[in-house]
Amino acid sequence: MKQYIWRGIAWMGISVLLGCATPSVRPPERQVEQEDEDVPPDRVEMIEADRLADITEKLVVGILANPALTGERPLPILMLGEVVNETPAELDADAFIGQFRTLMARAGRVMFVNEQRRQGLWESYASSNGALNLDEQIGIGQQLGAQLLLTATLEHLGELDVESGLQPYKMRLVLTDLASGQPAWKTHQRFYQEPSEPLEEW
Repeated sequence: MKQYIWRGIAWMGISVLLGCATPSVRPPERQVEQEDEDVPPDRVEMIEADRLADITEKLVVGILANPALTGERPLPILMLGEVVNETPAELDADAFIGQFRTLMARAGRVMFVNEQRRQGLWESYASSNGALNLDEQIGIGQQLGAQLLLTATLEHLGELDVESGLQPYKMRLVLTDLASGQPAWKTHQRFYQEPSEPLEEW
C-alpha cells in the first residue's frame, strides 16, 4: 500500500517538474494599425498674374516674328491647343490662353477657329481618351479647317538661382503646321519668380 502511495507521489512530482520545464506559449499580440500622421503639404507655387501677363506679351511678339504671319489676306486660321504644365507650380492656363488670344486678335495676323465647335470636339476626345496628345489636337484642328496649331509648355529649370534666390522657369510655344504635322515656328520666354513661402504645418 505504501509503495502505491509513494509511486503516486513520485508521478505527481514528475508531472509538476515537466509542467515547469514546458515553455509557456504567449498568444500572438494584437497588431494595432497606426494611423498615418498628418503630413503638411508641400509649398504651393503660383505663377503670379502680373508676371504671366508680361510673359504672354513677350511670347506674342516672338510668335509674330514668324515670317508666315505677315497679315496678308487670307489670314491663316489658328487653333489654340493644350497648355502643358510640367512644373509643381500652379498655372492659370485659362488666363494665359485668354490673354494670348486677345493680343493675337489685336495684331490682326491670324483668324481663330470657332471656339464653340473647338470646345465640343475637345470634350468629346477628352471624355474617351483623357488628355489629348499632339496627334489628336492636330486632328481636331484639321476638322475645324485650321492651318496652324499653337501649343504651350511651362518648364521647370531646376533649383533656385544661387545669386538671386529666384526660381527659374521657361514658357515654350510651338506653332505646328497642320498640313505637315511639323513645327513651323518655336519661341520661348525664360523668367524668374520668388519662391512661395512654405505653408504652416498642421
